[in-house]
Amino acid sequence: MKLKNWNLRRLVYLVFGLLFFIQLAIMKEWLILVLPSWMIIMAVFNLGCCGTDCAVRPHSARDREEVVFEEVK
Repeated sequence: MKLKNWNLRRLVYLVFGLLFFIQLAIMKEWLILVLPSWMIIMAVFNLGCCGTDCAVRPHSARDREEVVFEEVK
């Protein structure tokens, strides 16, 4: 589990997922429990779109390769 780097989005997913899950369980809507379950899973495992959280890793100066061009005549 990825219990590090909690942010507002993850907390909102968890809170609303739990609220919806409890409400649907009280109403005995078993088939629809899949949706809040997915919200809870996304919050706990830090999933987002495509499972990568749509985060683009910033490039540092170390990550960049120096490109060497060779002149062709």
